[in-house]
Amino acid sequence: MKTKILTLVLALGAVLFVAGCDTVGEPLARRFNPTPVKQVVEAPIEKVFPAAVAALKEMGYKIRRAKQKEGVIEAYGRLDIDDSFRTSSQHNCRVVITALLDGSCDVQIEVRDQVEEHTGAGGLRQTEQVRPFGGIHQRFYDEVHRRL
Repeated sequence: MKTKILTLVLALGAVLFVAGCDTVGEPLARRFNPTPVKQVVEAPIEKVFPAAVAALKEMGYKIRRAKQKEGVIEAYGRLDIDDSFRTSSQHNCRVVITALLDGSCDVQIEVRDQVEEHTGAGGLRQTEQVRPFGGIHQRFYDEVHRRL
């Protein structure tokens, strides 16, 4: 009798575990591999690249690297520190501009939130997460279009 109940419980647990994998897998995949934010800009790379650099500067970012030949811009935002000096956060941007055959450009921006937090045990916890499409992305594209 106990063997039948144990077998039934194990089988039920296995079914629930396998059924749960499908529902957990997709959101986790999107969280760790988000869809890049892209927009096609109807202008040549020679105009789009300096406009993207100027847009990031206007938004308060410091340019770490800007290589027009590679089409890559890396920038970092202001460092925010809480009142207790235990947590700091920063936004970092990576822009990749690719020239298309029709003379326009594919402009991709990735914004990452980086957080460092001192834990109660004296350790340091660091997290980094890619932001989904939102206000920072839209403002960047609006600033780029305004400059063209």
